[in-house]
Amino acid sequence: MFFWNKNGVQKITPRELKEMMDNKEKFTLIDVRTPQEFATGYIPGAKNVPTTSFMDKIEKVAPKKDALIVIYCQSGMRSAQAARAMIQLGYTNVKNFGAIMNWRHELKR
Repeated sequence: MFFWNKNGVQKITPRELKEMMDNKEKFTLIDVRTPQEFATGYIPGAKNVPTTSFMDKIEKVAPKKDALIVIYCQSGMRSAQAARAMIQLGYTNVKNFGAIMNWRHELKR
């Protein structure tokens, strides 16, 4: 079950994300950490779009504004900011996973 955080961005739990992945649901997973952070390990299937270049690159990575997008970072702060920015750009189906440290499953390197 999705819930909303205080900033109006829909949150998604680790269990929900894992179920979506296991069910091979169609969505774009975006990691907004730095390339150095990304290289230490990322959730399988994630695309690295760091906050430093986010506004320049996001429409190339996620061209469909109604497609499901899930965003995460190290602690949840940058992903919440990125999700709000996407909503302001007109994206309608953005979910914030928050912190990668909450992911208890496999990481890619």
